[in-house]
Amino acid sequence: MFRFIIALMVLWGAKTVTDPENNSSELMSGDDTQVMVGIAVGMAVVSMVLALLMVKLIVAYARVMILFVLWFNVGISFALAAYGFVIGNIFIAIIGLIIALLNLCYARAVQHRIPFAVANLRVAEGAISKHTSTYIVSVVFTIIQIGWVVIWAMAVLGVANKIADDNPSSTSNNTNTSTRSTYKQSGGSYVAYFFLLLSFYWGLQVFKNVAHTTVAGTVATFWYQSESMGATAASLKRATTTSFGSICFGSLIVAFLQALRALAESGRQDGSALACFAECILGCLQSLMEYFNRWAYVYVGIYGYKFTQAGKAVFELFKQRGFDAIINDDLIGNVLGFAALGVGLICAGVGALIAETTDVVSFQNSTATLAILGLVVGIGVAVTPLAVIDSSVATIFVCFAEDPAAFQHSHPDLYAPLVQEWHNLYPEIMVQAGYWYV
Repeated sequence: MFRFIIALMVLWGAKTVTDPENNSSELMSGDDTQVMVGIAVGMAVVSMVLALLMVKLIVAYARVMILFVLWFNVGISFALAAYGFVIGNIFIAIIGLIIALLNLCYARAVQHRIPFAVANLRVAEGAISKHTSTYIVSVVFTIIQIGWVVIWAMAVLGVANKIADDNPSSTSNNTNTSTRSTYKQSGGSYVAYFFLLLSFYWGLQVFKNVAHTTVAGTVATFWYQSESMGATAASLKRATTTSFGSICFGSLIVAFLQALRALAESGRQDGSALACFAECILGCLQSLMEYFNRWAYVYVGIYGYKFTQAGKAVFELFKQRGFDAIINDDLIGNVLGFAALGVGLICAGVGALIAETTDVVSFQNSTATLAILGLVVGIGVAVTPLAVIDSSVATIFVCFAEDPAAFQHSHPDLYAPLVQEWHNLYPEIMVQAGYWYV
């Protein structure tokens, strides 16, 4: 599939991009374009530094950060309700009030679980601090994803132009026939575009999951061994060789749902009620499958399981500790997401400041453009190192659920606070398992 897309890019896409007859009028000058690229690269570097600093800040003040995000969500929800009452929109007010009350109940209900999440987060960060090469792996695969997007876009552009060349009637100026011919063209190329969408999402999922599985394998080595030099390289080798088939299989399932959802979204925009319903259902299935895959690939990274074996292990984990895993994920995931948003807003502010205080760009709406560029680059880059921590947290949770004794032998200093929080949360279960003394 990947070779096929690259072949399309080389055969038709490159010709389309380099053909001067296909060039539209420039929205900005060549100098401005170069400056924009330079600013984007600079923001990417700043975003990476800020994200790594955010990781240290989150770990140092984990409890405060988790509490802040929890109550921030409550405050925003009440603010939405108040806004609805002020403008006289009862629907917005009621929805905002319901969300606010749910957030308030949730924040109060999970208070006693925050120390548990903090302990998992600190052990996860400790593992990554010893294996900083996981950040490099994550960055490399993010760059590969960007390259895949460019290659795929060129391939699609080439296919679209090839179809247009083969169906010249579709470009007819006759209003009565153009719509009909476009419809015929869409029907004839429906399968082709579906598989192009499938290949796009599949590629992105595979690259993301290879990085995730690599981090899981690295952290697992840290869990079982006191000395784990070369763990990242060994884990990456497994993820791209013996475990690659499992990664591709699970990624294909999600990609298939994403492609169907994209087609359903297109139908919804055309006014189809059935497509709207299908998009909703597919969106739910996609989210569930992505969450399932996240845990499945942790097992693939730790034990080298096949995808089906990993799936059975995930079901068993969720049967025993599913509620805990979800809440732990939510508490830490919200903080990491908030950190990424913070980095994006900082970069957006820097972009707007550059446009307002300097003359490096001269096109219209440069302030808004650079602010949006900063926001997108900031969030996009910050997510990369934060995703490493997220993968590490999931791995720590699985490793403790599967074999806590191994960590006691490899890292007794980190084991003590972690087992303490597990004991505080599940005293009866821990005593039954033999962990009565902390």
